[in-house]
Amino acid sequence: MLINNGECYTKDYNMDITISVIVPVYNVEKNIGKCLESILQQTLKNIEIIVVDDGSTDHTYDILKSYKDESSGLIRLIRQENMGPSAARNKGLAIAKGTYIGFVDGDDFIAKNMYEKLHEEIQADNIDLVCCGRFDYYNNDKVLSRFPDTIASNHSLAQTPRVLNKTTLHICDKLFKKEIIQKYNLSFPEHIFFAEDCYFLTMYKFYCNKIYILSECLYYYNVESSNSITNVFNVRWNHIYQVLSEINEFFIKKGKFKKYKNALFFLSYGYFCRRIVDLCKFSNKKRQLEFVNGFCRYFNRYFPKWKTLHTQHRRAGVPKHIISKKFRMLYIYLPNIFKKIYIKIDKFIYFK
Repeated sequence: MLINNGECYTKDYNMDITISVIVPVYNVEKNIGKCLESILQQTLKNIEIIVVDDGSTDHTYDILKSYKDESSGLIRLIRQENMGPSAARNKGLAIAKGTYIGFVDGDDFIAKNMYEKLHEEIQADNIDLVCCGRFDYYNNDKVLSRFPDTIASNHSLAQTPRVLNKTTLHICDKLFKKEIIQKYNLSFPEHIFFAEDCYFLTMYKFYCNKIYILSECLYYYNVESSNSITNVFNVRWNHIYQVLSEINEFFIKKGKFKKYKNALFFLSYGYFCRRIVDLCKFSNKKRQLEFVNGFCRYFNRYFPKWKTLHTQHRRAGVPKHIISKKFRMLYIYLPNIFKKIYIKIDKFIYFK
């Protein structure tokens, strides 16, 4: 076995690779085994697994070494200091040998035929991105199916702005072409620790021909992962509107902001609504107010008519009057139990 800059590999690593699966991991000792098994058992062969350990402090790296040693060269293992998921994914992209690129998070796992099905679809003419649905699974074995919206399938962003916000924002339920990533020098923003996948995905959509949406759930997402930043409220939530600002500025620079302004708004508005609903899980009221006020300032800057759009397109569980500073403060400092009651009642009325 050879070791170079922390990477372990075998001498006979010369086979043609169809898909490089990049797996960034951090303290996932309880779930990484199931994750790797699901990739190793894929029905599509000629897959390499690039695992980047982002400075784990538990037994994750020891487990990874064991799997690497028994994988007959299928697993490439890199260890780095803790730098975040973007840096880990970029390191994987830099050494990937596959024609196509997939991503799997270390807490999750995939169906045995996921990459076979995605690969079959991406080989069609002009298809550069394939998406599938996912299962959200919980520690109590509850599983919810999340089927993707197929409205944008077989379209490019140039053909319809719906491509921008009518897929999931995750990268792990998708298959990408490496040649597009390399041609346009696409990467993950390493200064961002939340919504960095949205940035990468949006840039990729801008340059690809067509996307295809497979209406089948093949990815298993661990909703209650302790490593998921969505389950921990901290200052990194502010990275959401920072990423969205950088995306907007990209479209402004390209002279395309006006064309895609409506889709960009709803991309942003989706993040805003999901986080408003999630506020009932956390106790730091001051930081919550700072986050929501920051998001509202972001809307005021890029989408001056957002308050009208919010009134017209309000989502379940999001108060109609959240646009008011006084109401916003009152709602955020409301005890969480009352927020949860409001959300349940509002969703019942909304979907009735």
